[in-house]
Amino acid sequence: MTEVADHPVDDILRRAAEVLGDQPAPTAATGSRIVIDDGGDGSAAAKVAAACGRLDAAFDIVVGSADDVDGVRVVVFVVDTGCDNSSAMGPLIARQLRTVGRVALVCNEIDVFWNWPARLADFREQVDPWRLCPLFAVASEVSDDPASGIGALVEWLRAELGDAIDARSQLTAMAAALWAITPDDGQLTALRHRRAELVAERDRGRSDRLAGLRIGLTAARGSSVGQVHSRLRMVSVEGLARVETISTQQAARAVGDWLTDAIAECERSEIAELWARAARIEAVALLGIDAGPRRDLPLSRSPASQRALPNGRRRRSADDALVMVFGASTGLGIGRLVATQLVDAGLAGWSSMAATVLVGLAMALWVVRARRQAALRTAMRQWVTDTCADARTRIEQTIFAVVNDVEPLVVAAIARHYERDGRRAAQAVADIDTRLRKLRGRSQAASEAAALGREIARRLNSESSRNNLSRKSSSIGGTESLAAASK
Repeated sequence: MTEVADHPVDDILRRAAEVLGDQPAPTAATGSRIVIDDGGDGSAAAKVAAACGRLDAAFDIVVGSADDVDGVRVVVFVVDTGCDNSSAMGPLIARQLRTVGRVALVCNEIDVFWNWPARLADFREQVDPWRLCPLFAVASEVSDDPASGIGALVEWLRAELGDAIDARSQLTAMAAALWAITPDDGQLTALRHRRAELVAERDRGRSDRLAGLRIGLTAARGSSVGQVHSRLRMVSVEGLARVETISTQQAARAVGDWLTDAIAECERSEIAELWARAARIEAVALLGIDAGPRRDLPLSRSPASQRALPNGRRRRSADDALVMVFGASTGLGIGRLVATQLVDAGLAGWSSMAATVLVGLAMALWVVRARRQAALRTAMRQWVTDTCADARTRIEQTIFAVVNDVEPLVVAAIARHYERDGRRAAQAVADIDTRLRKLRGRSQAASEAAALGREIARRLNSESSRNNLSRKSSSIGGTESLAAASK
């Protein structure tokens, strides 16, 4: 079995395949063509191709990109020492190393540019950090000169075309594939930061929203209850003042109608104001939350029961008869006084008797009527007081019902929002964890790939091919210059 620095090739390839995992293993090219590319218009590549063709006309040389040519065996990249095009040629060289396997870097016109060793070393550091490509320094314009370096390049091309696909090509392609595995530490750090942000944002603001909602509704409820008490006290005072002026049942009904309307207006306006305040509190609590359209729940309460007005017409009783007797006796006494005056005036007889009776009856009726009016006013005072108390209790219950209707709705909307947000955050964290595991695995694979790639490159560079080429390098630039560039 072919070995590289006393290590079986199959063992190295097996280790590399384990590191590559599911990625397709690279295979070296099996063609017979030589592609010379300069990454530009092809003029520099054409010069090197012409120089190689003059020394060996049997070469099947194609100037251009290896991607457009079939049956490629070797790719030669001509380095332009007059400009820095490593950024453009780096991906091309890496791709050809993976697909073809044998790639050489040729620095042309070393007889023109005196600083070509430094430029070549810098170029190689950018495009071939693992030292997988052999280096050549040539002067194509003087290819017939044995010291031009073209002869060493042609000899290397003959060796590559003459041998079967050996271990060097496969190892070079495998090393280039390992080289392509690079860790993405920046993405790993960004994902860790994003995961920390998602975990920190989970349920953020939930307790503040709920606390603000409860504080706001409690304040609104207390304010509404206080306002209702104040307005009903004013209504009660006004109603009691109106009661003092009533004298008939019709007047009592008028006072009752006024009091009922005043209480209804108080209830309507205060409940409407409470709903408006609750809506503002809800809007603040749900700020930034997609809770859907708001729906006011109708208050499920029984209609207000109205106390019956005191009835001025009541059944006659012994009290009424007694009052009638007292009134009649009082009236007869007053009538007797009147009759005495009439007798003194000489008007005695039936007329004095009639006057006494009439005055007695009138006084009796007046006393009964005054008593009934006093009883009606007393009953109306009690009715006004009881009606206002009932209204205060009923409106307070309505206020509590409104608050109890609003709070669960808003709390449920907040809970649904944070539940959805929690599910999204949990899914996002799970996705990030999956990506982190893949990136950690890729980072570990990249470390293993770098170590194995450096081992392959070290073993390839320990081969005698590079030393032989260095000895055959051009004396125009000097062997020491090429050795310095290849380090």
